[in-house]
Amino acid sequence: TKEIPAAVLALVDERQGGRFCVLCRELGIETPSEEPLQIDHRQPLSEGGDNHHLNLRWLCRASETTTSFVTACTITRLARSANLSVEMVSS
Repeated sequence: TKEIPAAVLALVDERQGGRFCVLCRELGIETPSEEPLQIDHRQPLSEGGDNHHLNLRWLCRASETTTSFVTACTITRLARSANLSVEMVSS
């Protein structure tokens, strides 16, 4: 994967209105400031996507697949909001 220039990441931040997990935001959950994030390609590079800022978004760091992002995001945030450990919820 190519390094994404800081200027492009700044455009992603500007478009999103900050640096947070967009999937958490869609679920109405605030991304904790200490939560590791990674950049995600809406259309993967392997499927013809590029590093244009409109093809990028911030997601919680979990795995390389969107399904895993959704699962990790949902389980982690719901567990935290219910004061449960992630291990209890995902078992």
